[in-house]
Amino acid sequence: MSESDLKIKPQLKGRIFLKATLKNVSPLALSDGQAVFSDADIFRDHEGKPMIPGTSFMGALKSYLEQYSKLKKNKAWNYLFGEAEKFQSHLIFDDLKCTSEKVYTSVRDGVKIDGKTNLAEDQGKYDYELLEPEHGFFLTGEITIREAGGSLQSEIDILLGAISYVLSKGKLQVGSLTSFGFGQLQGQITKTELLQGNDYFDFLENGSSYSDDKEDDKEDVKEDDKNLQESHCLAINMKLKPTTPFFIGGGTPKADADDASLQSRGHYIVSAKSMKGALRHHAYRIANTVHDETIANELCNAIFGNRDSKILTKSKFWTTDAQLKNPDVKKEQMQVKIDRFTGGAIDSALFSTEPVWPKDDSSVKVKWKLAVMDEKYKKAAIGLLLLVARDLMRELLPVGGNKAIGRGRFENKECSIEINGQSHSFKIKGNRLTTDNEEQLNSYVTAFLDYKNEASE
Repeated sequence: MSESDLKIKPQLKGRIFLKATLKNVSPLALSDGQAVFSDADIFRDHEGKPMIPGTSFMGALKSYLEQYSKLKKNKAWNYLFGEAEKFQSHLIFDDLKCTSEKVYTSVRDGVKIDGKTNLAEDQGKYDYELLEPEHGFFLTGEITIREAGGSLQSEIDILLGAISYVLSKGKLQVGSLTSFGFGQLQGQITKTELLQGNDYFDFLENGSSYSDDKEDDKEDVKEDDKNLQESHCLAINMKLKPTTPFFIGGGTPKADADDASLQSRGHYIVSAKSMKGALRHHAYRIANTVHDETIANELCNAIFGNRDSKILTKSKFWTTDAQLKNPDVKKEQMQVKIDRFTGGAIDSALFSTEPVWPKDDSSVKVKWKLAVMDEKYKKAAIGLLLLVARDLMRELLPVGGNKAIGRGRFENKECSIEINGQSHSFKIKGNRLTTDNEEQLNSYVTAFLDYKNEASE
């Protein structure tokens, strides 16, 4: 919609005020460009408390809402979010301030892995700070209603209903590392009625009552949500049992240990970055074995993103940290580095680690999603990921560190998959995938086996 269509006039008719109490239900990594505590510190205000800039929140919100086709056709879309070189946004959000009394942050290590050798790249070590989950944030905002906006009240209500829906379902992600499940915000937003004249001044002095958006204001986005199928063509939910100790480094060790397993708010986790790195490497190995290096790179780049600095593309694969349920007590394990030529211990090379030791009823819940992608790759990509999932559930795909000494292996307890909106149960029998529609499932694996790139056609 153009500026002439809106016919915006400077006369102010009133304002609508918004507020919400949100929490980050997953780790938040939103850097301010500083490198005091890590290579990428989180945003902090003048008091040193974490914050989310209003610009970051607004940008992430607009980007997410653009997925809903009906909202983009809404007459108030440009009025609220602005139109380049014509008029500014009439929707304003302030910076989100952290309301939690105690703040829990941590610094995680990262390393760039060579896809062919599965070894760390030279000078590929880095770290980043994150805000642990379950911190509160307070959001305030307002909508300026001018002459053009007054006639768009019903459309504005629909957009506000969509914002309320997205936040209440925890769909919005802010910051970096969103493909690892980071930055999920969840909460309820409320608003005032249109405040004019004395009502506006009374609000500034005494406040006013806020109310939730009506349920019928959210119908458009709910219907679009079904059509989007949660914006993925494949979803896999697995409940896995650790069959060996696993070690995801980066935790705080005891005084007499050199390294410990990673924790988040006191719970041991299989980090999304460790999981995704292992999956990408294993997918490459399978594709390179079945086809060749060219096809392996093509499919892995389509699924996990292209890491070439000249052709960077965003990952289509989403996962999140997985918490270990019912771990065993900490058991320190002593190790020693061996001289490969003499077979003896290297002098002063004794060290200890604290892996996570599972019990018989220990488990982790792992979630994968593959976003809707180009039809050229989709069936082959789904087939490749099904093979990767099979190997993970059969103890053939270790995750984390110390894989050479048998750590990081899992077996299947429960699994369900959803492909293009259709759900299936998923089990392992011997070396085979079995489901309620085995023929359809195997058709995706066949699509991967028969895949050819354009250069070879």
